[in-house]
Amino acid sequence: MAHDIFISYSSKDKQTADAICHVLESNKLKCWIAPRNIIAGKNYAEQIMYGLKNAKIVVLVFSKNSQESVFVNNEIDTAFSNNKPIISFKIDETLPEDKMGFFLKNKHWLDAYPDPESVFETLVRDAYLLCEEEHDEDYVAPDIDETKNFDEDESHDLAEKLHSNTDKVVDIVEFDEDPSESNKPIEEAKETPKEEVVFDYVTKSGEESEPVSNKKPEKKVSKPSKSSSKSSESAFSKYKYPIIIAVAIILVAVVGVMLLSNTSVETADSSDVKVEIDYVDMDDDRKESYSTDYSYIVYGSVTNQDNASSDDIVHIDFYDNSGNVVKSNDTKLKNIKDNILGAAFVNKANISKVSVELRDSSGNVISTAESEEIME
Repeated sequence: MAHDIFISYSSKDKQTADAICHVLESNKLKCWIAPRNIIAGKNYAEQIMYGLKNAKIVVLVFSKNSQESVFVNNEIDTAFSNNKPIISFKIDETLPEDKMGFFLKNKHWLDAYPDPESVFETLVRDAYLLCEEEHDEDYVAPDIDETKNFDEDESHDLAEKLHSNTDKVVDIVEFDEDPSESNKPIEEAKETPKEEVVFDYVTKSGEESEPVSNKKPEKKVSKPSKSSSKSSESAFSKYKYPIIIAVAIILVAVVGVMLLSNTSVETADSSDVKVEIDYVDMDDDRKESYSTDYSYIVYGSVTNQDNASSDDIVHIDFYDNSGNVVKSNDTKLKNIKDNILGAAFVNKANISKVSVELRDSSGNVISTAESEEIME
């Protein structure tokens, strides 16, 4: 769906965000806002990223609620990283702090407190000017009814990747001579045996000495005597047991080090496994249509799931406005599908908090997460 503006807000400020969306779209500025633009069956986080990266600008409904929202902080972080212009529409007296302060400290915001409607005209003007700056040519805002299919965008991206491929050229290397010639073994030079020459020396006294030859004397290798072999055998017998004990100690130490290293690796792997909550959705269609319970569905994921056991359990507690647990839910990790960690059905729409624990088969807690944002 073609859009100009991504609206980032806390679910607790949904009424103000919907009013801003209505005003902008009434002035031909197409908006992307959750959960209206979320497509059922697709990954929630991926669609948020799609809406952000394909928008020209971002309008942030800034308040105490949005500053404390993990999801809003992640959205502004992504917008900041992608160099998206951010209009901060401030609806209470809260000032940006910590992470949000870093992203917005050099941004001019619209002070809409205590009367947001009085600043709507300025918001429309600034949004239009920023959208025009982000367009290469003369900007014409799209009509409200102008849409394009989300799947067509994915197909277009895939087609561009396919057309960008080029044929690879393989260079042929030519040899100046037959390679087999270079592989012939080099013949070793044969040494010609030298003839033995015998010299006769005469001493000063005139007596002939023994003939001297130019041939090198052969070295004599003495064989070990029986007595020396017996002494070495006796030495081995003497130190045999200490040697065996020393070797055994070394083997035990090596095996111990290997077991400790394996244990540390396994512990490190399990510590990387974390459960995360994407969002909690409250569905009241069942209540209105069939006079049955409200549905609270927890969407999320388990990171590094390959390091976890398929028998690990995702335990979820649902809290009411008084902080009491009204429902609990257990689901084995191997049964989790479509990023749904679990669900609960209650008679009242009073769930204000959800906590999730990932437990092993022995009941030990591996990872925890919680969320107080319920999307209606």
